[in-house]
Amino acid sequence: MQQPPSSENTIGVDLAAEENFETELLLADINKNKTTATQNFDWGIIFRLDRSVWKNVLGFCIVNVASTLVIYYLKDHDIVDLTFKDKGHTFMSVLVSFLVVSRSTIVYNRYMLAGSLLGSLFRSSEDLVQHVLAYTYEDEEEDTRAWRNEVCVCVCVILVYILVVFQ
Repeated sequence: MQQPPSSENTIGVDLAAEENFETELLLADINKNKTTATQNFDWGIIFRLDRSVWKNVLGFCIVNVASTLVIYYLKDHDIVDLTFKDKGHTFMSVLVSFLVVSRSTIVYNRYMLAGSLLGSLFRSSEDLVQHVLAYTYEDEEEDTRAWRNEVCVCVCVILVYILVVFQ
C-alpha cells in the first residue's frame, strides 16, 4: 500500500498556528463580503473608474443628454418639432416585457443549474473525504493522521470559498 505524502515540518513553523491563521483569514474574507441592512450604500462603487464601464459609456451618455436638450430647446422655442408620436412605445413595451421575462427565465435556469452543481460538488467532496478515510483507516501513524486532516481541511476550505463566491 502506498504511503500518503509525509507532512514533516521542515520549515519550523507551528502547523496549528498556521491553520489558525488560515482560518482567521478565511473568516475575515467571509465577513468582509457580508452586507447588512444597516450598511449605507457606497456611491464610490458607481462612480469609480477602474473596473467600470464608465470609460466606454460616458461619451454616449453625454451625446444622448445633449441631443435630448437640443430637441427640447427646439420644440420649446417653436423652431422645429423633432419629437414623434407614442404609437411605437406600445410595441416597444410589449417587446421589452418579452425580453425581460425571457432574460429572467435564463437567469433562473442558470441559478438552478448552479445549485444542482453545488449539491453535486458537496456530494463529491463527501465521497473524497470518505475514500481518504477508508483507504487509510488501518494506518494509524502520525504522518497519516496529519495527511488525512490536511485533506479534510483543504476540502472544507475549498467548499467555503465556493460558497463565498456564490453569495
